Amino acid sequence: MTDLPQPYPWQLGVWQGLLRRVDDDRLPHALLLAGPAGLGKRHLAEAFAARLLCESGHTQGACGRCRGCHLFQMGNHPDLLRVYLLEAKKDLTVQQVREAIAFQELKPQYARHKVIVVAPAERMNESSANALLKTLEEPAAGTLLILVSDRPAALLPTIRSRCQLVQLPPAAADADTLSWLTAQLPADTDAEQALRLANHAPLAAVQLVTGGGAGIRAAVLDGLEAAAQGALASGVAGGWSGDVEAAVYWAYVTVSELIRLKAAGTGSSSLRGSELRRLQALGEPVDLAGLYRVLDRLQEAPRLLRGNTNPQILLEEILVHWAALYARRSVARTR
Repeated sequence: MTDLPQPYPWQLGVWQGLLRRVDDDRLPHALLLAGPAGLGKRHLAEAFAARLLCESGHTQGACGRCRGCHLFQMGNHPDLLRVYLLEAKKDLTVQQVREAIAFQELKPQYARHKVIVVAPAERMNESSANALLKTLEEPAAGTLLILVSDRPAALLPTIRSRCQLVQLPPAAADADTLSWLTAQLPADTDAEQALRLANHAPLAAVQLVTGGGAGIRAAVLDGLEAAAQGALASGVAGGWSGDVEAAVYWAYVTVSELIRLKAAGTGSSSLRGSELRRLQALGEPVDLAGLYRVLDRLQEAPRLLRGNTNPQILLEEILVHWAALYARRSVARTR
């Protein structure tokens, strides 16, 4: 039996907003939980599902004692359906969505609501997205659909428009968040620095420190510097090919940090010391418009990586655009 999920400290503001929807009987038929990776959005969806399926009427969360809570803990509550990525699958399949459609047509067995959690929602292919759209156009009474997405812009506009958006902001470096993060990290780790380096996404900060993320992040910064100085894109991309998705994620974080630094100055940066100086040097020769173009390509990269049999080509294409920012400036200076 597993413990009931509880919201993380940095989610409490959003959590209270969700509970007010329940108390005021203002639940829509579909919610879209959105925000950067590493904030625990799926965990929050699970906690909210547990609260909705709890039979005690407990106001702040699931009670942990009723029949509904026990069924949730056992993983077999009949009024909950999880549409998650299957092992070895890159997309949420149309068959999974069809099962969700059939599920929503059933009456709740124990709870007031049936709950369907779809995560990550941006992993739906065209067929599964169109099937889900039909569900959103004709929602069944008593069913709440919770879509979870790191990249809501990748969803069909018609899907987004039929969901109420719940945006999770980056985590503040407050006492509760830092206390939670400190407990997850090795002793003597600077939790606040880890949070800054992970763009204020606590779960990503844990991965950065304990899961090899620090090495990938350092390799990404080295590669961006090398490409800016004229290194071949193929060579840089080859150095990132061990974990392409992680490399793309940390490249996105690094370019985001560079944009923040260039737009708002050093006081806004998450970095300190030599890494801050390195980023300042990277930012000096380029303009914000070019950086945003690269950021757009990095944001689109996770979708393009799915089913891509040669991801290094995608990395090389991104790095060519990155290097072009510096090549253009170099040409301009020689005129």
